Amino acid sequence: TTLGTSSAIVNGTVMGIVIIYRRKWRFIFMLVPILGISVFLDFWDLLVFSHFDLTALNMIFRLLIFVVGTFVITFGLSLIILSDFPAGVFDELMVMFMDIFKTKSVFYTRLGVELLAIVLAILFGFLANIGLGAVNYGSVLLAILLAPILSWQMRWIGAFIYERP
Repeated sequence: TTLGTSSAIVNGTVMGIVIIYRRKWRFIFMLVPILGISVFLDFWDLLVFSHFDLTALNMIFRLLIFVVGTFVITFGLSLIILSDFPAGVFDELMVMFMDIFKTKSVFYTRLGVELLAIVLAILFGFLANIGLGAVNYGSVLLAILLAPILSWQMRWIGAFIYERP
């Protein structure tokens, strides 16, 4: 199983949960980005970076890439969530959980969603007989860090966007 296929399975499962809860078939359109992301994940993983060995890089440089990537991901998520653009699968799941638990806390809700994603990825990895698969320490660390960084960025981006002159 490739990284893209695993991504499609996990995202498709989450999409199914959102559709069942919301009872709106418009969420089926989330298949378009799910399939697009899956194809591009495999493209970059199997074709472009197949001979690129990150383990050869200095640990400081790898950590820098991780930190910059984390802030870029959360910045993009913040813009999507605060805009009128359709949210992604895990963003819709986060909003769904916020409705279910009647909370406005992005922090705790997103933390729960990210940890659920890790658990699903590990579960599917063991079901596919590949063990942890692509899940590693960085995945777990990102799941834990994403919630506070996203919450912080949404506060300052929201204040910046919705500030009245």
